[in-house]
Amino acid sequence: MKNPVWRPSLRHWIVMLLVGLNAEAGDYRVLAGLGFGGTGIVEDQTVSGSSSSTVSSISKSEGPGMFTLGIEKIMTDHLTLAFDHSRGFRLGPFSSGVSFTGFTGRYYLSPVPWGNRDSKEGPTLFVKRFHSYVGLQTGLATGTIDRQYDLVPSVTASGIYVGFNVGFDLPWNTRGLGLRPEISYSTTIASSTPNPTALELFFVGCQVYFQW
Repeated sequence: MKNPVWRPSLRHWIVMLLVGLNAEAGDYRVLAGLGFGGTGIVEDQTVSGSSSSTVSSISKSEGPGMFTLGIEKIMTDHLTLAFDHSRGFRLGPFSSGVSFTGFTGRYYLSPVPWGNRDSKEGPTLFVKRFHSYVGLQTGLATGTIDRQYDLVPSVTASGIYVGFNVGFDLPWNTRGLGLRPEISYSTTIASSTPNPTALELFFVGCQVYFQW
């Protein structure tokens, strides 16, 4: 007689899914940050003068403000991977025409701080300490910067960027809130425009993360 073959029912799949989701608790973070620096575009363009045309390097920037948004997954005890979006902006008049969107990997010199939660069954141990990291980032940078009264009123570019970042995490409370001071820099290595073009990002600021 053949041994019966066990086939999981819908109830079993639901139970396994809930167990898997529970095992992932504390693995994700939502990030938001503000800082100083900016984004910019440098492009070689032909500029027409009164008697001749010359090729000049045109540089325009959005700054000195920076903001960033993202979501992050804790991969191992020392590694996280984030999908984030960063933009520079200026206030007078307000404009924010350049964005950097991609992935950031961070390697922690000490174990990644996991989310702490208040225990309903007893006291909770919460350790507030710095967790330093170094990271690499890559993705797609796009942008258009318009300056109506400049000799060259507009520059547009896009390309693949790479960059690095350094900083540290500081868990703030047992509800999953933390701070992340960070310095990062990125520049494009490949451009989609025919003219030599570069997009750059520089950020010095602080992110706030919520871990769940």
